[in-house]
Amino acid sequence: MADQSVFETVAVSNLRPLSRMSYWRFEELNQCRLKGLFPLHVVTTPANLPVVWLSSRRAVLGEILHEALARISEQAKKTGWPEPAQLHALCEAARKSVTAKFTQRGGGDRYDSVASWPDYGTVLSAVAEVPRRSSTSPVDPADKPQFFPEYDVYSTDSRIAGRPDLIIRRGDHITLIDYKWRKREITDSPYYEQYVAQLQVYAALIEERWGVFPHLAYLVSNGKRHRVVLQQTRASQLLNDMQHLLEDINRQVANLGHDASAFAKPSEEACSTCAAKPWCGAYRDQLQVIPLPQKRHILWGYQEGSWQENRRTGVTITLRSEQHSFGRPGATIKLTRVPKTWFPQLEDRPGQAVIVTNVHATPGANAAACSFETQILPIG
Repeated sequence: MADQSVFETVAVSNLRPLSRMSYWRFEELNQCRLKGLFPLHVVTTPANLPVVWLSSRRAVLGEILHEALARISEQAKKTGWPEPAQLHALCEAARKSVTAKFTQRGGGDRYDSVASWPDYGTVLSAVAEVPRRSSTSPVDPADKPQFFPEYDVYSTDSRIAGRPDLIIRRGDHITLIDYKWRKREITDSPYYEQYVAQLQVYAALIEERWGVFPHLAYLVSNGKRHRVVLQQTRASQLLNDMQHLLEDINRQVANLGHDASAFAKPSEEACSTCAAKPWCGAYRDQLQVIPLPQKRHILWGYQEGSWQENRRTGVTITLRSEQHSFGRPGATIKLTRVPKTWFPQLEDRPGQAVIVTNVHATPGANAAACSFETQILPIG
């Protein structure tokens, strides 16, 4: 098992009542209340613990699209909907901004070629076709469409929030559009029902604020549109459920204070993507019984690794594990072409899960001098 002293250097700050909740926070709170609370209340961490920044093409492209829509929204407020040439320029500015951020956080030069990725054309197409989507509204052609990219909508008490990727309004006809980056058909996604529920919540929020329930909604993925049937009763019920959960969570926070373990509910689904694992005693207690899902998974543990530079391959990181929490011998693996200044990116190695506890050098130090406690868990 991991050295428990490792975790004593990390303290969870007092949990405070939630002032606002989004649909995906609602989903997280239903999985595990600590997981849903954790991102809002930052913990204090030792200086030598890295922030593990894992990314994928889907994440990069999705963030570029949302950044582009946000920039277009600002432009539209000032001078109206941008012309096609301006749209392309705003997309390019968004691409440069997002890739610079990903590079700074550990991507090395791997994002320099984003503009040549085939999927990047999907971003440009998604933005360029926005004005054409308004033509599906059966309204008076004299009604000029209004576009609201990345538009914040709130409940009347401002406690439930959402940000649809795009709202198109022509008179009393409103269309919602949400972009998702999936390799397969959107209806085959394990999150499809959540995507639909998210749109239902957006519709309920818009009705509260604007007095009009949206008549159309689309999920857009891989350049294809999938129509979602919005149900007013279902949308209102979801919004009501979110409000009740928010009140219940805040009552618990007021009663339990900083006792984070009281909010934890470990499970394979909840723990697989939870950032609170390093600070969660309930998770560590369950390591023996929670199976690793068949996908990338970041854990925390207690072993060693070393760095070595090579002119041809860049930095090679050798990770060694003699024994891990599951009682099986570990593995030795070499990861090449990784950033010199940060923890390795693992998106192309879904067969391993890495556990990190302690880095014996600050990010940016000479690679050969860096080492860290970690371990490799073979999956499957």
